[in-house]
Amino acid sequence: MNRYQFEDLISEYIDNQLPLQKRKEFELYLNGNPDAKAKIQSVQSILYKIKRLPKKKANLRFNEKLMDRLKLDSSHNKRRLYGGKLFFGFTPINATLMAGLLVAFIIIIVNIVNPSGELEIMQKQFYTNETAYKKQNTENLKLENVNDTLNNIVNSKSDSIKKNKKDYSEKIKFVND
Repeated sequence: MNRYQFEDLISEYIDNQLPLQKRKEFELYLNGNPDAKAKIQSVQSILYKIKRLPKKKANLRFNEKLMDRLKLDSSHNKRRLYGGKLFFGFTPINATLMAGLLVAFIIIIVNIVNPSGELEIMQKQFYTNETAYKKQNTENLKLENVNDTLNNIVNSKSDSIKKNKKDYSEKIKFVND
């Protein structure tokens, strides 16, 4: 038995409610630990002092009055704290905050979903050459300007292939050769 188990069983031991097996185990622990004996004695002295306190009699209608007062206080407590007006169970300040959060949530959802498709067009503009070209003012462009614009668009795949590659095969020598 450890100290925590001992402390859990103190009240049952004092009230003589422990089964025989547990009581023997409890008394073995008690005989082996002087601090445990002191703990039992202090609990017993506290219980004795509590029993010796003079008893006070309450009014016959004490419980009724107490319950009435608790009900009255709980119903007036909300009104007293929040000015008496509640909107769907919220105070005016909390209702305003909740409405603001709801509007912000709706705006964010609309921007994410975006049924008009403008988000998709903007993404294509940044990621593909064709959409970037289409996004320009095509009404003012003449045929000559279109070719110049197409030549200015960078194509990363073809540009990286056109670079001259150096041949290092003659310069590499292995250690064991």
